[in-house]
Amino acid sequence: QITFILITCYIAYLVSLGRVYGTILNHLSSIKHMHKLLGHELTWDSDYRYKLMLRGAQQSSERP
Repeated sequence: QITFILITCYIAYLVSLGRVYGTILNHLSSIKHMHKLLGHELTWDSDYRYKLMLRGAQQSSERP
């Protein structure tokens, strides 16, 4: 099962590569779909810390 820590590390990695926010959301959407397809419960996408991480990723991709 994909853990919250793994997802946040992946988001941080994508931000460090300079990926724009939309691309990060596309990557996460693919992970969610595969996770559901394999029959796993999504517990990390409703976590408040996950939402904060996405907000930070959005702000950092808006910076020049």
